[in-house]
Amino acid sequence: MVNNDLDLKEIVKVISKNRKFIVYFTLIILALTLIISLVWPKTYESVSEIQLAQLAQPGQPITGSADIFSVIESKNIIESSSIIEPVLSKYSRDINYLDFIKDNLYVEILQETIGRDQKIINYLKVSILYKNPEITKKMNEEIINNFFEYAQPYYDFRYNVLIKGESEVNANIEQLEKDITLTENQIKTISNVQLTTEGVSKSTLLSDILSEYKSRLSLEQEKRIDIENKLANKREYSMIGAPQIPKKPTSPNILLNLTVALFAGLFLSILIAFIGNKYYKLKSG
Repeated sequence: MVNNDLDLKEIVKVISKNRKFIVYFTLIILALTLIISLVWPKTYESVSEIQLAQLAQPGQPITGSADIFSVIESKNIIESSSIIEPVLSKYSRDINYLDFIKDNLYVEILQETIGRDQKIINYLKVSILYKNPEITKKMNEEIINNFFEYAQPYYDFRYNVLIKGESEVNANIEQLEKDITLTENQIKTISNVQLTTEGVSKSTLLSDILSEYKSRLSLEQEKRIDIENKLANKREYSMIGAPQIPKKPTSPNILLNLTVALFAGLFLSILIAFIGNKYYKLKSG
């Protein structure tokens, strides 16, 4: 306990003795940090959020994955050279593709669960970092537009297949309903006259045909319900958070830099003060 008191008194004594040095050294560190932060090239960030399309394929259960592209595939497409390089050639020839996706492009996967069936909705958050705020926004917009232009035909193809299937199913249902009505009328006509052996045989045959028509109609109606449900649950590619022109740079963060510089300056100045005090003691002894 005595040693601890002596150590604490020694620390206070050294800091008090070198307080001017500690203050001036810390102020110099703060001033240098401020100057560097002010002259350091500014970086701006533009952020957008997109909803990924979902549409179940014919024959695919609605409860399964209905993604046109999975979130990983979509992320890889956005980061691909075919999406990025046209934008770089237009706005930033000083950055090559590999450096851009490493330092200037960040794609984050977001998911939301909705409904009783816990349906997962997939989103992507796309962040672009660049030195010019207006160009940062434009680059973000064009990267997203390039992605939509690439992915939309795949969605349209799946959608058109469902629409065509729905049209065919409706036509089949309409024809089957006509066939059922016609067959039922034929059976009624036969039953209203005196039945012969030939009439009974024909009535039995028509009843079998009617049963088959109704079975096929039930299957077609199930197909129609399935297609309608898939179309009702579809989600198209859309921009749910458009990129904006950033008003403030993301870096350098002057307040953060000054805070770090303050603690670093105090630590280094106190450390130097203790080293100097130790050296003075050794030299005096």
